[in-house]
Amino acid sequence: MTNRSSRRLLEDLITDLALGVIGPSESGTGMMRQGGVRAVSIEFDLPVEAYVAAADGNLVVLADVPRSRTRTMFDLPLGRLSLKLVAETAP
Repeated sequence: MTNRSSRRLLEDLITDLALGVIGPSESGTGMMRQGGVRAVSIEFDLPVEAYVAAADGNLVVLADVPRSRTRTMFDLPLGRLSLKLVAETAP
């Protein structure tokens, strides 16, 4: 059976995905510095296990990538997370 308590908030999943690609920089702007390459945009289209739960009287979306490639009929159905992140310079 799937352990729902180990799921994380959707915003935490998105933050981890973004930091995994662009990484934090010393200045806090989140730009890659290796080899002078800077990520301008990134698109994700990933399978996710997600559901809505109640927390402190509010509804929250909990989501995470599937734990394994092998699926059983006890696992949550997979959804898709399609996301495009674009870096913009501050005025």
